[in-house]
Amino acid sequence: MNQQFPLEATACLDRDTKVREVRSVIIDAPTTRRHRLSNTEISHQSFVHVQVTLENGVIGHGEASTLGGPRWAEESV
Repeated sequence: MNQQFPLEATACLDRDTKVREVRSVIIDAPTTRRHRLSNTEISHQSFVHVQVTLENGVIGHGEASTLGGPRWAEESV
């Protein structure tokens, strides 16, 4: 569904803003050099990319990252 944006004020936002699909991908990107932390070394940075698609066709993107990977902030991943 290709709709012009912004949505008209008369649009049924209750119906049109329902989530149709959520996709998430963990991306491990290498760093340019190894980083030393107090108890470990890291050679890559982990990111989570999230794509949310609504019933009205709107697609939103988000991302999160944690220094040292998901074991330090599992709630982010």
